[in-house]
Amino acid sequence: MNADTSQALISIAMCTYQGEAFLATQLESLLAQTWKNFEIVVVDDGSTDATVAIVQKFAGQDSRIKLFQNPVNLGINANFSRALNLCQGAFIAPCDQDDVWHPEKLARLHACLGPDLMAYCDSELITAQGASMNMKISDRIHMAQGHNPLAFAFWNCISGHAMLFRRELLTHALPIPPVKFHDWWLAFWAACVGDIKYLDQPLVQYRQHAGGQTDLARSGHKKEVQNRYHLFTERCQWFSYLAQVAQPHQAFFQKLYHLYQAQLHQWFSLALVLHLRTQADALLFINKKKSFFSFALKNFWGMKAKAFFSPHHYHID
Repeated sequence: MNADTSQALISIAMCTYQGEAFLATQLESLLAQTWKNFEIVVVDDGSTDATVAIVQKFAGQDSRIKLFQNPVNLGINANFSRALNLCQGAFIAPCDQDDVWHPEKLARLHACLGPDLMAYCDSELITAQGASMNMKISDRIHMAQGHNPLAFAFWNCISGHAMLFRRELLTHALPIPPVKFHDWWLAFWAACVGDIKYLDQPLVQYRQHAGGQTDLARSGHKKEVQNRYHLFTERCQWFSYLAQVAQPHQAFFQKLYHLYQAQLHQWFSLALVLHLRTQADALLFINKKKSFFSFALKNFWGMKAKAFFSPHHYHID
């Protein structure tokens, strides 16, 4: 297939790992895009199944597919950092290995983006077998747009598979830190240094299955992490990275990090709740169902109290 060079080059950054089950279907949907000037940068992270063979077969039929293989397993965030670094396009669209894209996904997102830094669409949830679950991501959470990074402190609404952004974002967002998810980090940075547009159309079929990263359908295939102390330390680390980003809300994130970290040695933290209250509307925007009362109550109790009342869940190593 020859690319339409009258269009800007869009790089599709796909990371693969043990993806043989759904990969061919995803690649077929990428090659069916109405936007023809694209490259598919596939970085495999040490798959031992048929993933590489599937990509090689498709690459032999379409030169727009470029395969790279990591000599050692990097993990998802480092692998996406490498894939994004390898992209040549003026616009970049991260891609999962197990979804299905609408044929006009790239074209519609490019039109929506305009002069802004990032655009993203809604997604329809499908089962492992590809059947519609009659649910969209927007049914679960509010979809943020604009330029307020506070919205991404506790929750994320912008899936990597749904976004298209300008290459300039990479000068700020790379390398992706080893916390949370790559798409969450990219969304946060996009809100810090530019504007985000939301396209209210489900242009991706987002497959829910046992090997996926998230369980938005709440089907139960993701088991709860029992030691919530590890979740606490992960969130502290996340806030430490957000606090380092120079932007208008940096002071808020710096104080948030220190107050949250202090919870480790506290029974309760009224100071943290009062700090969260100052930006409650922005912090809670994405979460459709959580009230500030329940949010505050969860953050009021320090780790000493949580470990005392739930020693199994909050065992501190």
